[in-house]
Amino acid sequence: MKVDQILKLRDDPALFASVICKSRPFTYNIPFLRSKDKYRILRHGRQSGKSQNICAAVGHFAVFADWLSVLPEGETECDVIYTAQKFDIAALMCDKIIRLLRNHPWTESLIIKDVGKLKQIRFATGRGVCNIRPTALGETGAGARGNTVSGIIEDENAYQNEDAITALEGTGAARDPFIWVASTPDGEDTPFYRRCKNARMGNEPIDDVYSDDVNAEWVQFCAKSKQSPMITDRYLNMQKEKLTHEMYMQEYEAQFIGLGDYMYNRQSLNHAAINNIDMDVNNTVYDIGVDVARLGKDQTVYTVIQSDGESAKLVYYDSEDLSVIPMISSKIFGLYTRFKARNVYLESNGIGGGVIDDLSINHGLQIPDTGYTPKTKAETHNNLLRLLTSHRVDLTICNDHRHILLEQLRSIKKEFKNNVMHLVAKHDDWADSLALACNGLKKGRTIQVFDSAPAFT
Repeated sequence: MKVDQILKLRDDPALFASVICKSRPFTYNIPFLRSKDKYRILRHGRQSGKSQNICAAVGHFAVFADWLSVLPEGETECDVIYTAQKFDIAALMCDKIIRLLRNHPWTESLIIKDVGKLKQIRFATGRGVCNIRPTALGETGAGARGNTVSGIIEDENAYQNEDAITALEGTGAARDPFIWVASTPDGEDTPFYRRCKNARMGNEPIDDVYSDDVNAEWVQFCAKSKQSPMITDRYLNMQKEKLTHEMYMQEYEAQFIGLGDYMYNRQSLNHAAINNIDMDVNNTVYDIGVDVARLGKDQTVYTVIQSDGESAKLVYYDSEDLSVIPMISSKIFGLYTRFKARNVYLESNGIGGGVIDDLSINHGLQIPDTGYTPKTKAETHNNLLRLLTSHRVDLTICNDHRHILLEQLRSIKKEFKNNVMHLVAKHDDWADSLALACNGLKKGRTIQVFDSAPAFT
């Protein structure tokens, strides 16, 4: 490639995205790519090109890093840390950066190393290399030295823990790295909201969550999903039907929705998703929570938690579409004997009452009929809320369905009728099952370890 062409690509990241990455940026993405600001925010709705945009920008930096970043004297390499909640997600995004660079023979020739934990790209000048390192939330970049970190990418920042973000950004303090943050909103009680609130706009605003201070350190670039030419009205209408109004506004309109009447604090839920709690298996018990399907779109959800009397660790979960009573009771009894469970918590309304009877008649298992009135449901979820806010819930095992569980918990709202709190949500089967399983950790209850499965009294 000729020198004048290389210089044009260096000076215009949007051109780099089109020519090198073969990824022509949407009009609303160009301001982010061409921005010279060190601290940038991408607040986008789903499927609006957020990931493609930021990966192209990272690829551009990697190729031209020694031109775009002042390296300390004698240094011939720099690091970019790409962080996400899970290492696998960060690794996928780093793979995407490499795929974009492979779309042109010139940049493909600059790729030195392409392994899971390290992507290494030679500078266009040939005077050094840029290392791109995928990193899980809470880590600070394996192999990266503090004085070599030139850039930090924080993917889905709204779902990240504030302490982990602080620790991560402290890693690169020596070189004062650029920090690019990308996410869809997830409520107002997040670091992402506070950053957006204090950031000036880099393109057309979509709401009033920004600062009028033209000297603000951070700059944000916003886009709604419907701005993408790749998104159809039919798809968006399907999502409106699928999600609650509040969830849709956040996921696809990129709007911040305050906690307000919502039951659960989003930061606590996000922490539970990565909160790995170690327990002494010799001093724990297992409790089962079952939410029995009542409507056609509901599922019967089975949740087993391990408890040391203080904390709850999710160890098993499963779901099935509406099924007959004997099948449900057989499944419960199988889990009960497999885990030598202490308790089974089951709402006894409707079909649940039939399951309780069937367990007693056909399996000899007596489950106390606790009922599930608006009052008892509120008490059950208040108990789960107490555990979550004190960081005593571990949901790390729930990989495949974590988004369903967390979305359901986030969507539960409080309504008061005749001074009684009612919890309402479009779907809450996964949420109710977890809350029921945690009933054994209500205040004042103690644990008793059994050598074999006990009979209920």
